[in-house]
Amino acid sequence: MYFRGLVTGVTTLSIFLFSLVFLSSPASAWTEEKCRNVVFSGNEYKFKAKTIDEMIQNIESTDIDDLDDHVVRSPWEMGMIPNLAARKLGYQFQLRMLSSWALSLTVDQGITTAENAQAIVSDVLSGRSTYLEKLPEFNPKLKLLAGKKYTDRSEIADVSSFSVWGVCAYYQNIKSAECYSELSRIMEVMAPVDGITARDRIYQVLKNQKYQEPLSRLALEYLEIIEKGLPLQGRKLDEDLMRVLGTESMKWNVLAVLSARGANFYKLLEYSSKNDFRTLVALGVISSASLYFDSLNHDLFSFPRGVKVDCDSGKSYHFWMTAYLARRFGSKWAAYLSDVGYQMKSKTEFRNPNRAFTDRWNSVANQKIRLDLAYSAAGAEYGEFERNQFFGSKEAEIFKFDIDEVTDLLEENSEKLPSISNDQANDLWNNYELGAFIRWNKIFRPEAAMY
Repeated sequence: MYFRGLVTGVTTLSIFLFSLVFLSSPASAWTEEKCRNVVFSGNEYKFKAKTIDEMIQNIESTDIDDLDDHVVRSPWEMGMIPNLAARKLGYQFQLRMLSSWALSLTVDQGITTAENAQAIVSDVLSGRSTYLEKLPEFNPKLKLLAGKKYTDRSEIADVSSFSVWGVCAYYQNIKSAECYSELSRIMEVMAPVDGITARDRIYQVLKNQKYQEPLSRLALEYLEIIEKGLPLQGRKLDEDLMRVLGTESMKWNVLAVLSARGANFYKLLEYSSKNDFRTLVALGVISSASLYFDSLNHDLFSFPRGVKVDCDSGKSYHFWMTAYLARRFGSKWAAYLSDVGYQMKSKTEFRNPNRAFTDRWNSVANQKIRLDLAYSAAGAEYGEFERNQFFGSKEAEIFKFDIDEVTDLLEENSEKLPSISNDQANDLWNNYELGAFIRWNKIFRPEAAMY
């Protein structure tokens, strides 16, 4: 998901001997209208619209079988639009891709209709599908993917230990040694290969047959809820996973896989075989159904209890990835800094590091970064909390984190720097990385999100 940008972000943060100066400036609260503008903006062109209202109207009048008429490439893109009709289209998009693979080993969604797609996916999840016969008995690609070393990627091999230490010393000078150790481990284990991260957990979940039946049952439950319009009755994703899987370790492994892929599980289909296709289909259904359920409830389904979030960006994977990393590796700051590096330097999907400088300090793109950081900070705190609860280092207590309040804090602590040209931004990143980091840190103040 976001580790392709981490390594370059870590390199950028290599110099740290500067004091932090918080320059607070008044900013309006993250009202419903403000949130709506931030999370919806940037998607209008996909539905041939010039305004958010026009886009919503077009979405709500679009049938899944006509989605090809619009510029939408994946279920993940639909999940970024916090509208029930959009999320339904994303869910149906997911089913069509999964069913198309079952039919012809391709993700061409034009092969089947929405109605047929649901029937095919239901058959696969129930284990009675003849479509599995089209899949290979054994697919060596997944094992090869899991076995690749992170040092095969030159940009990761170029990150020095001093760079990693500098990151931790800047943000965590008192616990820099602990942060350095854990951030180094995160980079080694989680660095992506072929654009895929959490490869060890993906391999474990797909290959261990203990996951297949419970995840398939849960996916079938979600299919029925959506098809029949049944109430959620206060359900939560993490609690559902715990109920069907039965162990904390299995639950967290699945959460890691879900956060690594977002709603784009179709990208793993080429690694599937007869033995793991059901599990992969179940994960795809769960990922897109969760986004749909988020649009049904004010109390977002994808987040655990105790997390207050009214601004739904469709990117709960930022929360769960840092939560997983904090719980697994034992350092909330190392987990959080992995996302800070991504937010700073990632060029994945629609991201461009220059925009942090060329846009206004509070542009839609920069506000999206603040919201991502707030999600990640919440996840880092929750992962540490869960680790402490699981290993018994603290008495049982209730977790509380207000993401909307933290998003406000990030904005309030931002320095209102004037925008610069694209050429100037390129010059900063390419020739004066320390200056680029200092400027980025002034604009976003990521440390303000952490307790």
